[in-house]
Formats: sequence, C-alpha cells, structure tokens
Amino acid sequence: MSWQAVVDDNLMDRGLASAAIFHVYGNLLAASQSFSYKSEEITVILQGFENPAATKGNGFSLGGTQYSILMAETDVVIGKKGTQGICIKKIINTLIIIGICDKPMEIGRCAAIVEDIADAYAS
Repeated sequence: MSWQAVVDDNLMDRGLASAAIFHVYGNLLAASQSFSYKSEEITVILQGFENPAATKGNGFSLGGTQYSILMAETDVVIGKKGTQGICIKKIINTLIIIGICDKPMEIGRCAAIVEDIADAYAS
C-alpha cells in the first residue's frame, strides 16, 4: 500500500480534517489535499520530539495555526487550537504521522486514529 493510500484510506476516511505522513528527516511522503505546512514548521515539530518540555511551553505552528500543547512526549504530541485538535505520532525514528481534527470529532478520537495507524506500521 502506498503512503498516499494510508492517508486517504486509513486516516481521512476515518473522519480527520487533514492528515500527512513525513519521513523523520522532514520529507513529505503523502498528504491530504486539505493539509498545509511550511518546511520550517515540520523542522520545529521534529525538534520537539527531542525536547518535549520545550514543546509544552512554546507550542508549535502548522499550516499557520499556532497550537497549544496538551501532551508532549518523545513519540507523541497532542495539541489544540479552538475547535481543532492535532495528534503527531513518531514511529521508531522513521516516520511521523500527523492527524488534524475539527468539531464534532474530539481530540481523543483523533489521537486514537493516528496512534492506531502508527502502531500498525511500527512493526
């Protein structure tokens, strides 16, 4: 299965507003049509996995939206901006999967979708 099929069939078809998969070096592998980003935003997100405490304090921006952090660890970041939620999951130093949701989907559901797909590709 291609990475684009993973985005389309396994993330977007489950109700996310937008989604993407990146290599941990910042290269985009696949994205939904609604996903927007700047390469420097991805760089900041990747650096945040190295220092989750700094990410919690500063938050991060993606697609021009500044997210506050609800949880930041070395392999997952969950954030929020208004009615939008975001979950970013790092898979064993190879990929990051990004899922963004909006109401009525709750952030917990967004995180469950992203982490479910990440777990499927981590092995």
